[in-house]
Amino acid sequence: MSENSTPVSAAPPTSIRPTCGIVMPMSATVECSEQHWLEVRSLLAAAIDGAGLNPRLVSEANDVGVIHKRIIGNLYDLPLVICDVSGTNPNVMFELGMRLAFDKPAIIIKDDKTTYSFDTAPIEHLTYPRDLRFNRIVDFQKLLQAKIAGTIAAATSPSYTSFLQSFGTFAVAQIPTAVANRDDLVLEELQDLRKMIHRSNPASGRDDWLSFFERRNPPSYIKIRGELQDVFSFTDQLEHLHSVTRSLVVIIGKDSAMVVIEHSKRLQRSEIKPIADACHLNVVSWTGIDDSSASGSSNPAAQND
Repeated sequence: MSENSTPVSAAPPTSIRPTCGIVMPMSATVECSEQHWLEVRSLLAAAIDGAGLNPRLVSEANDVGVIHKRIIGNLYDLPLVICDVSGTNPNVMFELGMRLAFDKPAIIIKDDKTTYSFDTAPIEHLTYPRDLRFNRIVDFQKLLQAKIAGTIAAATSPSYTSFLQSFGTFAVAQIPTAVANRDDLVLEELQDLRKMIHRSNPASGRDDWLSFFERRNPPSYIKIRGELQDVFSFTDQLEHLHSVTRSLVVIIGKDSAMVVIEHSKRLQRSEIKPIADACHLNVVSWTGIDDSSASGSSNPAAQND
């Protein structure tokens, strides 16, 4: 973008806001670079925030978990999901199909270079310019904010008609839920991670979850000690850094964890150290993060692995 896009209106002053999920391409394509998608994500987040909702990729969550399980859970639970079908990314189309199968509110957007897909053509699409020209993007953000407000209001109305209901009467797919205590949930997530490790390729010696990150950019790693809730607070704040696209927490002990960070550019310790300090965490080691300050880390003994 030649100019920075800004939120087109102020978010309502509420302490707890609903979350709006985002489904969109993230990796570079023939037509668009990875930086392009980061800019699209930023302008979508600004519009969603201005509409009074918290923007979040459906692959993100505030807890440890298997990415695919998290995606399906968010597609089912979130009150609204925005799907960017630009470039007809197969993962995006699959996740859009799941959202529609769950019969939940969704807003479809695309850039002005992408043609309509046959199956989703009957659904209204909001269009934005692929070149992200500032004036047209601001108009698009205003339109998207209005669509968000209208969709949320319509979904709570008794007369709301979903996409599936337009074609007849269907039994909507359900995800069974049950109340569980914290220990059971932690155990389940650890078992899921163990299963992923078992599915790793013995020839390469790499785990599936790690390969997921390395397909994009070489990730960075931070081994830290502290309370688990402080670790999640740390990753939440990390993902507010412009260069961080996502992070994954892997519990490796009672009071220690490994944070895997996917980023669009090389990270500096001077960016991360204040966040770790504020979250009362002790950094044990760094990998793939430049030592740009003399202090280096929360722990003077911390060194690159």
